Amino acid sequence: MVYVSNIITVAIAFPFVAIILTVPLLVYHYHRYGSLTILRSVILYSFMFYLVAAYCLIILPLPPRSVVAHLTTPRYNLVPFTFVRGFINSTHFV
Repeated sequence: MVYVSNIITVAIAFPFVAIILTVPLLVYHYHRYGSLTILRSVILYSFMFYLVAAYCLIILPLPPRSVVAHLTTPRYNLVPFTFVRGFINSTHFV
């Protein structure tokens, strides 16, 4: 249930963070062009919302360094199309 509460918190916080980041851009566009259209405002807000969401999904859920130190990654596969043979051998594909 902790996961659901985190999602609810993010759903409430993201629009406000996007508004806080969008207001300076809207002021800049109003100063530069002398007017502000609703379409431009919506596009800037949705772009800021996208940037905040992408940042939080990519950067923020970082694991602790102790967990990262113990991770082992698979080795490089330098033989072309070896994945096809592995797929055929591991499935019931006829």
